[in-house]
Amino acid sequence: MIELRVENIIETRLDRFLRQKFTYLTQGVVEKNLRKGQIKVNGKKVKAHTRINKGDVVNIANYLINENLIIPQKTFFSPAAISLADKILNEYLIFSCDQFIAINKPHGIAAQGGSKITISIDHALQYLNKTEKSQYKLVHRLDKYTSGVFIIAKNLNSAILLGEAFREKQIQKTYIAILTGDVSFIPKEGNIESYIGKEKSGVQEIVKETEDGKFAKTIYQLLANNNDSAIMKYTPLTGRMHQLRYHSKQLGFPILGDIKYGGLPFKRMMLHALEITIPARIFGKEQVIVAPMDKIFGSCFYSIDPSLKLKES
Repeated sequence: MIELRVENIIETRLDRFLRQKFTYLTQGVVEKNLRKGQIKVNGKKVKAHTRINKGDVVNIANYLINENLIIPQKTFFSPAAISLADKILNEYLIFSCDQFIAINKPHGIAAQGGSKITISIDHALQYLNKTEKSQYKLVHRLDKYTSGVFIIAKNLNSAILLGEAFREKQIQKTYIAILTGDVSFIPKEGNIESYIGKEKSGVQEIVKETEDGKFAKTIYQLLANNNDSAIMKYTPLTGRMHQLRYHSKQLGFPILGDIKYGGLPFKRMMLHALEITIPARIFGKEQVIVAPMDKIFGSCFYSIDPSLKLKES
């Protein structure tokens, strides 16, 4: 077995440490090998949720850290992945520090791959990590059709810190959405609460309110409205799949362009991750990152209220 000494990280779960360090390992592979004793901590059998800290030694079977024995090593990257990688480090880049970068993700680009996704941010990061010997890692999610601030860790330690902070709801996210309809009777601010769960609708996966669903809560503020459209600011307190899209539908005013949840057809889904605030306790200094709206979103936004000003990056 190989010994991996844990250094320069905060306390974290063993399975999260392993999956961040060896991205090709699945949760199932990790748990199976823990049961078989092929992964131990300080020479003892442990569970996936065992917490590890600086100074611990993770014992792992040799074959588990040989990527070639788990999946074929990728040697070819598509032109689309290479192009996206260049845009991530240049055109889309809005912030960079020693711990992470932040990009302004365009709508229509997926964060991770899937059965019907041929290009994603994760594909581009695999290319960068392979060719530049970097250690970029995903730490949160952003819907394919939502634009805005997207954080990418630069190394394992930062990925663990940011991943834990996102899971513990220590990082505040602010979204802007364009809704259609006369919302003048809705209170200017309030919150939406529901229990939502996933379900299949044909070939699509959607969410709906169910008795066994997970609790979802969103704070909203109506920024401006006219006779047939409105600008809504959302602060999600939980991070459920399609939470803001479903909560807009629950308000009775789906997001413009969000056909899946009853919105009117449009050039794009009008939901934008405007701002992310990373508190000082994570890296020693508070970071507030703002993603400017694209031309389509901006023109729609200011046509509702030309006088409305938002914080600029």
